[in-house]
Amino acid sequence: MSLKLTKVKNNLNEKEISSFLFTNFYSIFYLIGFKGVVPEDRECFVVFADGKFTLIAPKLYQTEAKSLASKELKVIISDEREFLLRDAVKIMADSKGKISAFESEDLKYKEFEYVKAEIKTKKLLPTANVISDLRLIKTEEEIELIRKAQEITYKALKNLMPYVKPGVTEQELSVKLTNEFMRLGAEGESFGSIVASGKGSALPHYLTSNKKLK
Repeated sequence: MSLKLTKVKNNLNEKEISSFLFTNFYSIFYLIGFKGVVPEDRECFVVFADGKFTLIAPKLYQTEAKSLASKELKVIISDEREFLLRDAVKIMADSKGKISAFESEDLKYKEFEYVKAEIKTKKLLPTANVISDLRLIKTEEEIELIRKAQEITYKALKNLMPYVKPGVTEQELSVKLTNEFMRLGAEGESFGSIVASGKGSALPHYLTSNKKLK
């Protein structure tokens, strides 16, 4: 079993949690490497139950999901996206232990009400930072990826400088910078690039516009 899954399993076992529902986009990506398109959407769930992990994904992602199947990760494909939570909760309800838990910082209230109603025979615990605490300590691989990301950022910014001149819009520079990131090997941005000029440069979260540089 991978180190990340083992750490999570041991953590939950120590707390005597028999089943756990992972809903957060970044938690799931960190845990098993599955990444949908939109972080805000519920594109999959991961359930830990009776010592085993299961990924529940819609047909839209069946190819990507099935490629992750292994001895330590079972994959279930739901017929429709609206059935994802139903299929995940069924696994939790069928687990042998008496304590179930969920990511308290992520589960929506309507989802909580459904989970609570379906596994009413178990104690339901809100649990925080199960994955984020693990993410605080970086592995050697993660440290190397951070280093590579910094190098790409530096090179992209350096390559952008010749284009920074009067008459060019902030938006044009933002697009150019993003293209440089991708050309140099980035998978994407952690957040959208902010290009601010004039008075806008004093605003930390300025909204890049079509304003021309002077």
